[in-house]
Amino acid sequence: MRVGTSTAGSAVRDRGRFAPPQPLAGEIERHRLDTVYEEARGRVLVLAAPTGYGKSTLAARWTRSDRRSVRWLDLEPVDDDPVALMRSIGAALDGLDGLGESPLDDGLLHESFDVMLDAIDEPFVLVIDDVDHLRSPAAAAVVQRVARAIGGESTLLLAGRDLEEGLATALRLAPGTIELASDRLAFSDAETTALMNARLPATDVGSFATTISRYEGWPAGLALAIANRGGATFDSPAGSDEPVVSVWLEQLDPDDRALLAELACLGRFHPDMCGDVLGRTGCRSDLRRLRRRQFVVDALDERGEWFRLHHLVADWLSRELRSEQPERWAELHRLAADWWEREGDVDLVFEFAHTMGDVDRCVGIIAEHGGSFVADGRHRTVQRWFETLGDDAVRARPELCATAAVIETQLGDFPSALRWTRALAHTNGRTRLPDDLRLQTDVLSAAFELQPTTELRPPLEAAVRELPGGAWRSFGCWALGAFRYLHGDTAEALAILDDGAFEAQVAGVHRLQANNAGMKATIEFLEGSPTASTNAVAAYRRLERSVPDITPPSANLVSMVALDEARSGRRDGATAMIDRCLHLLDGFGPVSAWYQAYTLVILATASLHIGDAKAARRHLDRAETLLRPEDTPHGLTPHVDDLRTRVTAAEQLGLDPAWTLTTAELNVLQYLPTNLSLGDIASELFVSRNTVKSHTASIYRKLGTTSRAETVDAARAAGMLSPLP
Repeated sequence: MRVGTSTAGSAVRDRGRFAPPQPLAGEIERHRLDTVYEEARGRVLVLAAPTGYGKSTLAARWTRSDRRSVRWLDLEPVDDDPVALMRSIGAALDGLDGLGESPLDDGLLHESFDVMLDAIDEPFVLVIDDVDHLRSPAAAAVVQRVARAIGGESTLLLAGRDLEEGLATALRLAPGTIELASDRLAFSDAETTALMNARLPATDVGSFATTISRYEGWPAGLALAIANRGGATFDSPAGSDEPVVSVWLEQLDPDDRALLAELACLGRFHPDMCGDVLGRTGCRSDLRRLRRRQFVVDALDERGEWFRLHHLVADWLSRELRSEQPERWAELHRLAADWWEREGDVDLVFEFAHTMGDVDRCVGIIAEHGGSFVADGRHRTVQRWFETLGDDAVRARPELCATAAVIETQLGDFPSALRWTRALAHTNGRTRLPDDLRLQTDVLSAAFELQPTTELRPPLEAAVRELPGGAWRSFGCWALGAFRYLHGDTAEALAILDDGAFEAQVAGVHRLQANNAGMKATIEFLEGSPTASTNAVAAYRRLERSVPDITPPSANLVSMVALDEARSGRRDGATAMIDRCLHLLDGFGPVSAWYQAYTLVILATASLHIGDAKAARRHLDRAETLLRPEDTPHGLTPHVDDLRTRVTAAEQLGLDPAWTLTTAELNVLQYLPTNLSLGDIASELFVSRNTVKSHTASIYRKLGTTSRAETVDAARAAGMLSPLP
């Protein structure tokens, strides 16, 4: 399948062009809440309640009279991907004062997103509606970044049924967040009375008051109960929606009902789409007429070009059409998928294809676009596709297993990555795979399998030779460079890692470029390069600017940043990066033992530099356990042996944890091997000479030494200073 590149599809995916809901006749306005909106200037306002509490309606009324720039963003499932979400928010904020013509740079998306938020210099209101679509922590973290940037006269308003747990906790702990839940959004007694007076004959108001009290102020339930008085009612706001739909449908003539039943299959729709998919004429006037009916059709932009049905109506009518006319229901989904394919929206093609049960079409979408989406950082979108298909459907198609393994790697579940790799290898054992899948299998097996690297290296060497340039070859170079160093070929290891970084750069895959650079810096450090950790930090900073999150395959690069922090005497920074690295390693288990060993050797070195011999021993013990299957000696052997000696020396110092060197003392310690005087060191550190003298005396006392030279020797033996080259 080939998806087109029409701009129409991308335009509709620009939720920044969608408009807030418009007022409807007889709307009851909750003015008692207006002060909350005024108090939310410079703050975050959260409207969190079940369907039917009028969150969007209330937000729309507030923003209609606001003189600030108001931007309204309707979220969709695709926005649960942090890359897609940043682009959606960027499109919504485009045009505000301070922003250039293209506020986001896809090459440096992560950095340019923060730059964009900082650059806005006019007050604005950003409404993010349907925020319950955000379930992944990475997407929720994007909203947190927007929340942190809100200040001055601007407001971030989040509306939805609920918030992702981490996002909800962060916002509640943040100072200034205001939250309105169902208890405050519910109609008061006065508002309920006003609704009854507006919609009931005067003779019915008193007799109906007792019946309506059971809805406890639920706005949608109140309105529908009044409209359906004498008919079926809800048991609770979360009860059956059958009475709701019956109320809506009673107001429609048969032609309108038939039209809405077909529209219910389309999600968001445009009059031209209705003509192409439904085969109807005159849809534009029909939609605008139906828009005027309460609770039926919502307009999504200022010009009335895009619409959707209320989701309760859409769900019910779609089920009804599927039950009564299954062939027409399936045809509409197929035609909608074809329409979105022409418009260039891959995710919506997948959604409609899956809804109608076209698994082959879904598989084709993942096979064709999954790799490019992963390279673009949109692994959350591809993960959602896999979750939708289910394991059995993926396992039955070897072309998907390789992509599934890569996705699980990015998400930190390495045992699952190994499982998909073995599923692919098993298929290869039963039937010959196409050359590209066969080579990808060899790369994945080398990265994840549990055998010694001497057994994994030959097929990996062949795969790297045969693979064309691109992301898969870069992935193979990353593993092969590490293997070659383990097998004693330092020059070739560095050369192949350079090759891998180049291939990733050309392919635009920032993560692979950084991972190759991180492995190269690790080897260079082990070989005594004084600039290796600095190079790693530069690669890490580039990665941070380019991607929304740091994933487990970059743990080795993070360990090198921790080492740089430790060698610079920044204890707190080193500790934070060590902890972050260990968190990234949590999902590995026994998988990728070689990679974990490299990372843990660097963590042990960093821990020694900050005087934490116990942690260094833990990291070293774990690394040695992982390296046991390797042939001895291997490339890490002399470094492990040296670290073991330095850990023992550090432990023999007998330092109590309470007496370990402070960050300030570590800073001074780094200068003691030099020829600088105490006064010169003070100038370098921008402190007084007496301060340096005091810190030096404290270092002597803690290390049990009596001279500068003795202190340097003891610190170097304990791994708190780098050994002499």
